Amino acid sequence: FTKIQSYKYQGNVDTRNNQKEGFGKMIFRDHSIVLSYFHQNFAEGITFFNDKPEDTEFYGYYHLSKPDGYGIFKQEGVIQEGDWKNNQLNGIGREYSESDTYYQGDFENCAKHGIGIYRWSDGTIYKGEWVNNQMTGFGLVIYNDDKIYIGEVSNGAMHGYGEFYWGGDGKKYFGFYENDVKSGFGTYVWSINPLQAYVGFWEKGKMNGI
Repeated sequence: FTKIQSYKYQGNVDTRNNQKEGFGKMIFRDHSIVLSYFHQNFAEGITFFNDKPEDTEFYGYYHLSKPDGYGIFKQEGVIQEGDWKNNQLNGIGREYSESDTYYQGDFENCAKHGIGIYRWSDGTIYKGEWVNNQMTGFGLVIYNDDKIYIGEVSNGAMHGYGEFYWGGDGKKYFGFYENDVKSGFGTYVWSINPLQAYVGFWEKGKMNGI
């Protein structure tokens, strides 16, 4: 996180070459600030950056005036924490928000990407694959009312083959979904004793399209 605009510098200077060298503070004309240890004009090591107009903050390690290593970034009530490289969060990290959502897992260029666990504020949990901030691939959803879904997902929706369990009442569905709706071949069991089930095709969430 850097800025390209004029600034005032307060701190140590190497007078031999007039470069920032040592602890100092950069104050930009929009009142953003950078507090860091400087070496040959670059912010190096533990740094605090506050962008006033964007209301963002970063606290962590810098190299050549860019986040590089462990750091914490805060923007609009969302906090991202983990390893940074060239302004981007990559690898294992965490994201949590003021609305009490939480993610822990893989990041790529600040986006959830790979394998991760996400918890909503109501207690519902997703464990599985992510692609560019979207739940996409294979995953497990444990709902706050004990319902469970395990199967394929796409852009946050049940999509492809999956299994849905309705908690303790024995109801379950095994089959295909399209954008959260039963679609294609599937089996729906609504009673175990006596066994009552439907095996066949679904269209728009209805048996045989009926």
